[in-house]
Amino acid sequence: MAGYLYQDRSILGGDVANAIRDTADQKLLKSLNLSQKSRKKSAKAFPLTAYTEQFPYALSSLPSVLSEKWDDAEFKQYRDAFPESVNSDRGAFEALVRELTERDVKVAYLKSLQGYLWKTGYESSLLCAPIFPDVPPALKSWHASGLTTVIYSSGSVNAQKLFFQYTDFAAQTDLRGLLCGYYDTVSAGLKTEKSSYVKIAEAEGVPAREWLFLSDNAKEVAAAMDAGMEAVVIVRPGNAPLTEDEDNDYRVIGDFDLITKLLHRDIRP
Repeated sequence: MAGYLYQDRSILGGDVANAIRDTADQKLLKSLNLSQKSRKKSAKAFPLTAYTEQFPYALSSLPSVLSEKWDDAEFKQYRDAFPESVNSDRGAFEALVRELTERDVKVAYLKSLQGYLWKTGYESSLLCAPIFPDVPPALKSWHASGLTTVIYSSGSVNAQKLFFQYTDFAAQTDLRGLLCGYYDTVSAGLKTEKSSYVKIAEAEGVPAREWLFLSDNAKEVAAAMDAGMEAVVIVRPGNAPLTEDEDNDYRVIGDFDLITKLLHRDIRP
């Protein structure tokens, strides 16, 4: 087995999907080709985390940050990344941040600002990333087996590192040691574009055909497949249901435990 690439929603439940790279991908994928009945039974897993606290915290802390940090050199890089129409007007800036957050618009300058705002919350213990229970054991198992786990998220790389550093997994709150790399829409591109997955595969020095990508977003799975990766849709609670066509067109599973069992199973041709 060569390793994994995760994307954010499956790993972080809010926006950290995942991709798994596997040199035995053909054998594994045959085992992942579940029947409709078995898919429904196995849909027990949870996303990595849910952004139930992070977004409200970012918005609640925004007014004081703008008041205290507007002209600071540290904050200026985040402010100036926003459109010129708002980056010189504090009120317009705040209004746009709130609008984009409410609409869940995934633009790099908003994600970078959110990571900056969350940093204080994590470091002061006001925030933690609520990791879902099937994730840490899976990451530990894959890491112990020499597999390489890489995160690909619409959240900034800095935000991803904060998530995995400050989780609510009591036995090991900092899970960064189980991960080998991070990609976001700045370093790789949009998650629904084929070129992003090609870029990641090239950056890791492993052909796209040797990757298995896992995501709860069928459009992202389609893009990874277009890039030459094998890909599987992960069923996660709270997400928009798959359409009938998506459910029929893609391999669908719902449990990280199942992935682990298949990876460690001696699958004979």
